[in-house]
Amino acid sequence: MAQKSLFKNKRNPSQKAVAVNRHGKVAKTKKGNLTAPPKKASLLKAYSDNKALTTAINKRNEKTAVGKAAHAGGRLRTMQPPVNGTADQKQKSKAAATNK
Repeated sequence: MAQKSLFKNKRNPSQKAVAVNRHGKVAKTKKGNLTAPPKKASLLKAYSDNKALTTAINKRNEKTAVGKAAHAGGRLRTMQPPVNGTADQKQKSKAAATNK
């Protein structure tokens, strides 16, 4: 059995070293949904079914919350994301703005 500390003059192996090329910059946390769909067809079908089910449940919960708030005399509206154009329209509008 070991009688001495295993990490006497070494750094703790559970800590990662700071990247050499960071030069004092703070690591940025990515925001938003970071889940990617699986690549296998069988898993992709299950993933899409689960995602559709989750979406339906969330919509139902939001409608229920709005109904309860309205019944209690308050006013609650669900926010819808703004309807943006397709990626092609965005690129065309950017190109038109830079050409002016």
